[in-house]
Amino acid sequence: MTTGPSTDSQERADLLETLTIHRSFLRHTVRGLSDEQVRQRTTVSELCLGGLVKHLTVVERNWSNFIVSGPGALGQGDHASMEAHAAGFRMLEGETLAGLLHAYEEAARRTDELVASLPSLDASQPLPPAPWFK
Repeated sequence: MTTGPSTDSQERADLLETLTIHRSFLRHTVRGLSDEQVRQRTTVSELCLGGLVKHLTVVERNWSNFIVSGPGALGQGDHASMEAHAAGFRMLEGETLAGLLHAYEEAARRTDELVASLPSLDASQPLPPAPWFK
């Protein structure tokens, strides 16, 4: 099946609209909360609401980097990379909700620009070898 310019334009618009809606759910979840509240861990997990915002920022950045640069953009999978990945789920000392939301908006803006400017939404990159891809 071939897609024409109008189908492609509509698909991009639908994707951007869906991303916008789901990003607003996250912002709504943390609206009016203090740094202390979004840093609070409510389970034995390290994850907190601030960590969730931070994690989604990392996911959007990594996705954009992967689309532009391929598997090399995902890191080496070494100990330092794994530690950085784990830190992406936690609010670290000195991080604020305002700062995390600002970074999230920047990552979202880059994703939106990428979706709008890609020559084709059918473009792909090879997945790197990893245990979860077997």
